[in-house]
Amino acid sequence: MTELQTLPISVFRKDANRILGSIKKAGGYCLLSRSLPKAVILDIAKYEELKGLLEDLADAAELEKARGGKTVSWKHYLKKRYAP
Repeated sequence: MTELQTLPISVFRKDANRILGSIKKAGGYCLLSRSLPKAVILDIAKYEELKGLLEDLADAAELEKARGGKTVSWKHYLKKRYAP
């Protein structure tokens, strides 16, 4: 993911429609209040992508925990699964 552009909240308030219209091209914004990060605004497609990645990561962690930490490579699994 590319670095988010920072934007003071005061600038966002004044020009929210234009900023929201450019969000896909910009990749997202990190809103600052008193020079401190307070919020992140992302394009909905990027948000859904990140949410899916987090769900996949959580599923993988849960699976690893259920296996007792032992993992098998995908290649090895397929070889074992379809071996004659």
